[in-house]
Amino acid sequence: MVLAALSFYASPTDARELKVGTNSQFKTIQAAIDSIPSDNKERVVIVISNGIYPEPLRINNSFITLRGEDRKKTRITAVIDTNSCQTSPDQSKEEHCSVIVADGHDLVFENFTVENSFHSFSGKGAALSAVEDSTHILVHNVDVIGYGGDTFVLSARRNRIGDGGEYYVNDVYVSGTYHIIVPRGTTYVVNSSFWCLGGEKNCLFAEGVTRETDKFVIKDSIIDGPEPFGLGSYFRDAAWYFVNDTFGRNLLPDGRIHREPAKNYKMKWGEGRIYFAGSKGLAYPWLANNFQQSPAKTPSTVTAQWVFPEWNPESSGGPKIQRLTTSPGEIAIVFSEAVTVDGEPRLILSSGFARYISGSGTDTLRFQTGKNYHPIGLELNGGAIFASGASLHQRNADLTLSPEHQPK
Repeated sequence: MVLAALSFYASPTDARELKVGTNSQFKTIQAAIDSIPSDNKERVVIVISNGIYPEPLRINNSFITLRGEDRKKTRITAVIDTNSCQTSPDQSKEEHCSVIVADGHDLVFENFTVENSFHSFSGKGAALSAVEDSTHILVHNVDVIGYGGDTFVLSARRNRIGDGGEYYVNDVYVSGTYHIIVPRGTTYVVNSSFWCLGGEKNCLFAEGVTRETDKFVIKDSIIDGPEPFGLGSYFRDAAWYFVNDTFGRNLLPDGRIHREPAKNYKMKWGEGRIYFAGSKGLAYPWLANNFQQSPAKTPSTVTAQWVFPEWNPESSGGPKIQRLTTSPGEIAIVFSEAVTVDGEPRLILSSGFARYISGSGTDTLRFQTGKNYHPIGLELNGGAIFASGASLHQRNADLTLSPEHQPK
């Protein structure tokens, strides 16, 4: 028996919003970022009005969404010669000298353009870099524009070669000359476009050195360019999956993915873990279907859930109530994952209500009650409760209370 299904799913209300623009509460994006606590655990959405924002950004928080008003009209730009940046000898310049440098988890970037206007065929011009402890990073409906190497860096580097992160990329355009995307760990790219400016035989890059299951997956995407180019290269262990992709006519006949060995590195799982299925546009023998040789075996296996067994950024299912606990003057609701609370929800009791006290950003919401009344439902009271983690869709909480949830 279900005790209550009031407001069974949360409303589509967004999380806490910070607005950036000429007539908004913040005039710069960095000021909005800096207003968020470094230990933030709630989803905070920074809404950026149309305009040109000539400001390099540094993000050292988690659970932040940067959302532009319009993909083409909201532009974050800078001119950064990544090669000339001053870094310590043990640091990679593209991980510290970029238009956006993000070190956090569960970050979402959506609906804007980020551009490094530094032009160099042989130099580096990083535009968006998720580094250090970054993981569960979602980039959607974004143009990442560069005119040199290492445009789009997805590179957790714990202990320098690190254990990588998990990165989801959907409907993104990336341009540059060489290694225009630099993923370390596991990255899933879908419905996107890579524009390889040519002059190099290594448009793409991949690396996965910690787990044999680390992988770089590109699905339903386009890889093209205005001049002849090679598909990509890698230095250390890497597994590549290309599923139903279109390859442009300027991909060189001998432009297959190749290894450029890193010094003092011994391969763990061997070279040649490069798999194709459903290639379109060109009939090069090395683009032919060899998916049977891959751990996936068939293209239909390749989904977000397969790529990320413990994080599905495409899921629409929300957190569920696991149990209720009680203590003097208080009732706590435990969810299946951390949630963000917008507004002031109320716990419906057999007589009256219990007032929400705290818990947003955790998996446990606390409600204050002066009586030992029986809880029968959870009411949003005009607000919302939803998953804090990075998702393509807002995953609203299932607020159903059942007998098994009740304190024993």
